[in-house]
Amino acid sequence: MSQKINPISLRLGVTQVWDSTFQFYGKSNKTYQSIFHKNYQAFTFISCIHNCSEFLLGNFVAHFNRNYTSIDFFCSISKPDKICLNLNQISDIISCWYDSKIFLFPYQKMNWFSSTKLISNYVKFLLSQNLNPTIILKDLGSFFELQFESEKIINSVKGPLKVQLKGFKIKLTGRFDNSRNQLSKNIVNKMGALPLTSLKSYLEFTSTEIYTKLGTCGLQIWLFYKIN
Repeated sequence: MSQKINPISLRLGVTQVWDSTFQFYGKSNKTYQSIFHKNYQAFTFISCIHNCSEFLLGNFVAHFNRNYTSIDFFCSISKPDKICLNLNQISDIISCWYDSKIFLFPYQKMNWFSSTKLISNYVKFLLSQNLNPTIILKDLGSFFELQFESEKIINSVKGPLKVQLKGFKIKLTGRFDNSRNQLSKNIVNKMGALPLTSLKSYLEFTSTEIYTKLGTCGLQIWLFYKIN
């Protein structure tokens, strides 16, 4: 059953925290629906920009105040000046969807492999270049082998904690070649400890869809960390 559900769900409130937190008072939920829709619009817009620029988009966090709204997004940029020059224009466009002033704060991830969303966007980019998916996952596996025991700081229920990378799993499902076989294939690359049900480990997971000429492919990425 642990492979059929999101592995982060059983860890929420125990070791890991929610990505987004909303708190409203009263019986009406119109405010929640409006903010959720605006967040989706802003994230979709910034995601479309990353397809036209030389950076990979990671996590996305929005902070709401009475007079302004700040949006933090994490990315891996090869040319930081390219995105920084367009921040004012992007803020003006997103401000049309909100009732307050918008401030954008991009944070550059020095290690792109430390976020599953950055990795998934990187795989999407490589597949868009018509590279062999088997070679892509093999190269990623070789790269992660060199990153074993690497450390990073995460936010948990008990506050900031230091964790170590102990295992990974990457799974790509779909049709990848122009053969007569209409069945989908599974390409899996994994290594190290993979404790899906253990609450003593920190887990990052993402599941996304990739659209190709041959159909829709599913990409799933697990990163397993040991809590020190």
